[in-house]
Amino acid sequence: MALAFLMLAPLPVLADGGEDDGTGGASPMLDILDPRLLNSTYTHRIPIIDGVMDPNEWVNAEGTQALHSEMPPAWEESGAHIAGPGIQNDSDASHRFWSMYDDDYLYFAFNCSDDVIVVDNYPAAFWRDDGIEVLIDGAFDMDVDQRNESGFEDGDTFSIPADGSEGIAYSNSGGSQYARYWGPNKDWFSAVNTGSVNNQSYYIVEMAIRLNTISNPTPASTIGLNTGQNDDDDGNTSKEGVIRWQGIDGYEVWKNETLWGQLYFTSAVTADAGFAKVVNQTDSHTFDGTGSWSNHPEFDLDGTYEW
Repeated sequence: MALAFLMLAPLPVLADGGEDDGTGGASPMLDILDPRLLNSTYTHRIPIIDGVMDPNEWVNAEGTQALHSEMPPAWEESGAHIAGPGIQNDSDASHRFWSMYDDDYLYFAFNCSDDVIVVDNYPAAFWRDDGIEVLIDGAFDMDVDQRNESGFEDGDTFSIPADGSEGIAYSNSGGSQYARYWGPNKDWFSAVNTGSVNNQSYYIVEMAIRLNTISNPTPASTIGLNTGQNDDDDGNTSKEGVIRWQGIDGYEVWKNETLWGQLYFTSAVTADAGFAKVVNQTDSHTFDGTGSWSNHPEFDLDGTYEW
């Protein structure tokens, strides 16, 4: 997904029922069991975590989305903790996001549409307010319950309030020995900017997570990933809905890693033949590859490179 498709523009408004003409209803469960996949692109340029999506920083990042109008594979969560009436359309609550990584951090950028931004339960009940959550299974061990010590050892759920307040990791709120702390130069950090276009509000989120706090995933490896956008329109002590990148309603997707999607760390390669040479594709030439580079674990500079 091209970055320019989203920059600082809210998601389109759908009329009630625009995502379903009323003849179908929810898709069968099997339609959403296959995990969604997002590639995280290696970057040499560290993005500034300031809530401003600079195209020069995110231009090579791959993106995906969780739209109310595209369920499934996106999914709306329900349960006793949600008062209703649920998410009404894409402008009510939906998000698009991108991912990159470098040698030390995993980065995400989000553009979240939300027609009424409310943060009034923070920090005591932060999960009831508008905001975005990023769910990480760093070891890709697919725990059925992340909300315990074995789950928090390699992963976490990182919650970022829509008003830019300090983020809270669920491991920290629960007093885990693996608690991850928010702030510059700590375990993770985030920044938020809000705005509106044509009277439709949105908030931009950028975040960075230290790789060594989520089991040090390496290039060409996969981790578990999900997102959750909380929607609180009326300012009460409950929220109206949650839209997730992937899930199955009624199966505790908020903690069940087996129901999440996947994030793949793509490897990077810089090929350098050592000198310029004009060749024909039908000819065979051997080049010195010692000027080349890659972060792939099986990359070997001691070989030669042939057309």
